[in-house]
Amino acid sequence: MSFSADISRFIGKTEKSAEQAVRRISLDLLSRVVLKSPVDTGRFRANWYASINYASNQVSTSVDKSGADSIRRGGSAINSYKLGDAAIYLTNNLPYAYRLETGYSKQAPTGMARLSVMEIASKYK
Repeated sequence: MSFSADISRFIGKTEKSAEQAVRRISLDLLSRVVLKSPVDTGRFRANWYASINYASNQVSTSVDKSGADSIRRGGSAINSYKLGDAAIYLTNNLPYAYRLETGYSKQAPTGMARLSVMEIASKYK
């Protein structure tokens, strides 16, 4: 084998490892945010979206009290991440999402996104 081939293999392996790490951390973050989301009808939990390179503007009328659909759908989007993509966005476009994040709900008085980001930052130092 040539040095050039060795370097190419190393680069490919490193890129794959980096992509897997970003996917794993992003899915962990999404899961935490969804599961920390307060539940009344389940509509808020059903409206978490993950997207690559752009912030989704989707809004769903479905309900999902468990959050499983949002996590599954988001996981599918996150798994399409490739090294070099601009970003992975996690969004909830319901008009009351900001209020819930800033403590409006007694079920999530400290919000869900900010708290989850702090947990992830601590876990994956």
